[in-house]
Amino acid sequence: MAAVLLMALLAQACTGSAATTTTSAAPSPASDPLVAAVGDLVCAFGTREPPHHAPADTHGQCEPEKVAALVTRGDYDAFLPLGDLQYSYASLWRFQKYWDRYYGSVKDITYPVPGNHEGYNGLFEGYFGYFGEQAHPPGGYYSFNLGSWHVIALNSQMCRNKVWGLHVHEPSDKTSTGFTRWINPIPGGGCEPGDPMIEWLRQDLATHPNSAFPCTLALFHHPMFHWTAANVRPRDLQMLTLWRVLHAADVDVALNGHDHDYQRWVPMDPTGKPDVNGMAEFIVGTGGDSYQPLPDAGEQPATVAAAQTGSYGILRLVLHPGSYDFSFVTAADQPAYDDAGTASCT
Repeated sequence: MAAVLLMALLAQACTGSAATTTTSAAPSPASDPLVAAVGDLVCAFGTREPPHHAPADTHGQCEPEKVAALVTRGDYDAFLPLGDLQYSYASLWRFQKYWDRYYGSVKDITYPVPGNHEGYNGLFEGYFGYFGEQAHPPGGYYSFNLGSWHVIALNSQMCRNKVWGLHVHEPSDKTSTGFTRWINPIPGGGCEPGDPMIEWLRQDLATHPNSAFPCTLALFHHPMFHWTAANVRPRDLQMLTLWRVLHAADVDVALNGHDHDYQRWVPMDPTGKPDVNGMAEFIVGTGGDSYQPLPDAGEQPATVAAAQTGSYGILRLVLHPGSYDFSFVTAADQPAYDDAGTASCT
């Protein structure tokens, strides 16, 4: 089973052993902040959008408008898009023509992180071109305070330290864009001790310690743990250092996308073992691009508290001092799915 293999790889890996980004303060809401989070969102060409040439009955059709309505019609204090915001190749003109159509009205409360698809077009050029300083170029990582919580936004593509380089067609050419070469490494990339983002993260956590911020949330595109029908690949371990740093600082919640489904994992340590002082991981890749099949329900790992595929929707969070409420909100015309509760910070 893929999840069991990943746990074994993690146990083996755990036996061994220049930032311009600044912290900013989000506007302080009058009450406990209300947050919407979701990744894997807007497509340009509907069901013709490559590379998702898969049967609609198993992978769904691209319907970003239904998820966008949940965000834009809600009274949220912050919107956290969890990467892969614009498919398939996130050029500036696609952000301007498609992403802005659905989410432009909430741009002022948007705190984005990039995914692999943002890197497919000129090293995040479209992403940074659309969001500007809001996306904190050139690294794409930053932090801010929201109510009593500290929030850290990370660029997990740096942990892969490479992206596909592409031959990009003009906007009038609706044909598929082809992969041409790897760009390796990303300038300023890497996700190991000494690399810029990791050292910035250590400093940011030291500046915002658990004693001052008992509740901390991190958002980044690629999950460390995922229950998947696909083969577990060694590159999943590229998130290990990041998880170790976050866990050592008592970060409470990790929000991810990438897998096109919804998964909630119990608090864990970096080896994947349950830990009451660990991070609870939420994968919310249900933004409307497509569905991703899950393994048979009988194979669900004990550390996966909830999982579903086949329903688009968002994660709704209420950030209280010392705790948070969570609930999955299903988009219109999607099969109803409920997962809700309250958890304490550690």
